Amino acid sequence: DPKFDYCYQISWSGGDKVNCIKKISAGASTINAALEKNKEIIERYYAVQNMPLFMDPSRVISDRIPRYSYLIDVSKLMGAKALLDIKKGGLSSGIDWFESDLNFYKRICQSEQVSLIALMIAVAEFKINFSEVSKIIEDPTIDLAGNEDRLRKMLTVELDTGKMMEVALTMESR
Repeated sequence: DPKFDYCYQISWSGGDKVNCIKKISAGASTINAALEKNKEIIERYYAVQNMPLFMDPSRVISDRIPRYSYLIDVSKLMGAKALLDIKKGGLSSGIDWFESDLNFYKRICQSEQVSLIALMIAVAEFKINFSEVSKIIEDPTIDLAGNEDRLRKMLTVELDTGKMMEVALTMESR
């Protein structure tokens, strides 16, 4: 049960998305150190992210609650890495990561076994990832090389919100 160690924080104030990506580039050594320190947790994240279905493991109030903070923390770290890769010319791998992360959170939202907290985490992660993708689109220094439609498609998520809430509230009532 390792502790996640990533204290690198960037201020996104003022809506200056170009400088935000520059700040990430300036913090490359911190990001790379965090990737190395948290290797085990990142591997576990990828294992969970690649599962075909999301199952919330807690069933009753006495069950151990999953470490949802790890989902948020690893997603932020990997998002920073993806932005760093994109800034260095790895557009395809960076976009692939955002796409897979968004698909993971979409599977959580569509799960028949989702709790209210897992649903709230997924929706928060959509917001974080959407912000990161918009930085890519709006940065004039990044050559999107024909990926504009793919990026914009990532910003459009169609979910049955009524069913999501019904499932989550049913799980909570159990």
